[in-house]
Amino acid sequence: KIWLDKRIRVYYGIKSLRKQEIVWYLIGTFVYVSMKYSYSATSNTLSLTCADMMAEYDGTLNGQIGGYGSASSDSEHTAQGLLIPAGQDIRQSIIALIKDARIGNYIVEDIGKEIPYDLKFETGVTYCDAWKKICELYDSWEFFFDSDGTFVWRQIPNCQSDDIIMDDSILKGLVID
Repeated sequence: KIWLDKRIRVYYGIKSLRKQEIVWYLIGTFVYVSMKYSYSATSNTLSLTCADMMAEYDGTLNGQIGGYGSASSDSEHTAQGLLIPAGQDIRQSIIALIKDARIGNYIVEDIGKEIPYDLKFETGVTYCDAWKKICELYDSWEFFFDSDGTFVWRQIPNCQSDDIIMDDSILKGLVID
């Protein structure tokens, strides 16, 4: 059976010479973009075109933010876009968008800052566009889906807080002059 509405996890296996068993490594979690299935008496072939999970939220496979409320009291059926007001916590805004997108697994680091000005997103904008706009408010932040399919919002690692592993005591034995 082929389920078009499911996700696919791709693994890579390498045979261990020591234990004589296959060790499996997860490459990633993907979604179907297009699918072609053909069957003949001599071969049974399944051809898939897959993309990473961001395709569900960047417009490749829809991913548009729906309309909220009505545009005015006169027309109740016209949808408004999304407004994130200035002063709202960035982490809470991101989590609200993640929940609206129905993403169950996520890790969102706290940036410790607020939205500096009102962010207005028109109806039809994608979740990825909204995340990108919020991400670009402050330097060195990124968002992505990891290989397990977990949405990650974090600061880009810059190694500033990493421990020092090579100091003068080590270099003293290596440097002659």
